Amino acid sequence: MKRMEEDHGFVMRFVVGQTSDPEHAIALKKEMEEFGPFLRLPVNDTYRGLPWKTHAFLVTVFRQHNPKFVVKVDDDVYVRLDRLRLALAQYNEHGFEVVSCMRRLQIESHLGHGNYEPANGMFGSDKYHTFPLGSFYVLANKVVKMISSVEDPTWLRHLANEDSMLGAWMLSFNVKPFDDRRLCTMKCLPVTVATAATHFTHTPNVFSYHESCSNSSTVPRDFSELPILRPSMAFTANETDGLPVFSADPWSTSLPGERPPTAADFHFSRNGGAGERPAQPAIHEMIEQRRAERERRRVEMRAERLAARTSNHDSEE
Repeated sequence: MKRMEEDHGFVMRFVVGQTSDPEHAIALKKEMEEFGPFLRLPVNDTYRGLPWKTHAFLVTVFRQHNPKFVVKVDDDVYVRLDRLRLALAQYNEHGFEVVSCMRRLQIESHLGHGNYEPANGMFGSDKYHTFPLGSFYVLANKVVKMISSVEDPTWLRHLANEDSMLGAWMLSFNVKPFDDRRLCTMKCLPVTVATAATHFTHTPNVFSYHESCSNSSTVPRDFSELPILRPSMAFTANETDGLPVFSADPWSTSLPGERPPTAADFHFSRNGGAGERPAQPAIHEMIEQRRAERERRRVEMRAERLAARTSNHDSEE
């Protein structure tokens, strides 16, 4: 970690809050002595306290380092730091400000559910807004600065889970998101930046992925830069212009519970050219076709009724 900080400006820290358990405090002290300094936050470190910990983390990092990007990674995620460095350069070049594997999930409104959302009545829908996957996300300096500028964290909307809460904050800011599937592949690919397999399968030993994930080159053969994987959702037309795309099995780039992306998920321009009319998703085209067909039938029926009335009028005369 020290070498990455000196050579590339990566400041990496385990982030830990406070604990009231004496045994945990002793174990934490031993870990710090063995692995180096941790970033300690003045909040209780509990799962339900993650929203408060997230805000405290971003404020502390911004004030201490004012970084170009903040990358949050869970401790059960395997990361290729060499590729992360290249990915961050791409985000910077293309102006991406909130990057993760973006998700849209069901809101749990049942009190006994583990992911129960107390604010479920505020959404007007049974699904959350789009939000970043909590196990790995990237925030640009502008985003962290805006969050840090909120003097009192209680002024921000807090939700049950850190990731959906962060998505709610993003709705308040004019930021540019990007769905980067390299950050959550379910198996090691030649473009994997981070694998979500360890997170979703609850693998006890992240190092078990090192052998299979570390034996490939930083950039795949035949590519001059680290290619992206096809996103599962697009936010603007032409957002991936200028970025090479790596072909991969769609299931390996889809998280548990997701289906592989299809053409209906995208809003890219029809021919990939800048300034051209964005392609509508297939479902929207189907709706438009049906609407046009209904309108055509209405016109025909109107003409038939008019012709029938005219014929009856001529007969009466």
